[in-house]
Amino acid sequence: MKELFLSECRRFRNLALVAAAVLLVILQLTIRMANPLQQRWQLQLMMMLVIAAIGLAFAVVQFNDYRQPSRWLWLMHRPLPAIRIFGALSLASLPLLGFAVGLPLLLALAGTDYFTGDTVDTRHYLIALHLLITSYTAWLAG
Repeated sequence: MKELFLSECRRFRNLALVAAAVLLVILQLTIRMANPLQQRWQLQLMMMLVIAAIGLAFAVVQFNDYRQPSRWLWLMHRPLPAIRIFGALSLASLPLLGFAVGLPLLLALAGTDYFTGDTVDTRHYLIALHLLITSYTAWLAG
């Protein structure tokens, strides 16, 4: 199970790097246009839906690779039960989503706090955890 976890992390690390860079650029553009921390709930709901779409897209990409019969048979004929295979895949996606979603959000918040005069409260740092849970829930739904 540990080998499957590590292989999934290695397989999707480049995708997580690209997604993190793209999300960081989008967040910086959003912060330049309007301060999302001080906006009404409609804009924050839209950002939450975008983050959930990222998690759903990651699930679609990850499981679309296993739609090939040879790869799925490779997974099924391992000496692991199916629930442990799913556990390894889902546990591998959690740090990847944390790197692709949580880290850019924390970097954008820290940059806003350190480089601007905008107010960043402690509750704003919990937004990253909230959006990470949202993206992981969307991954599980995918």
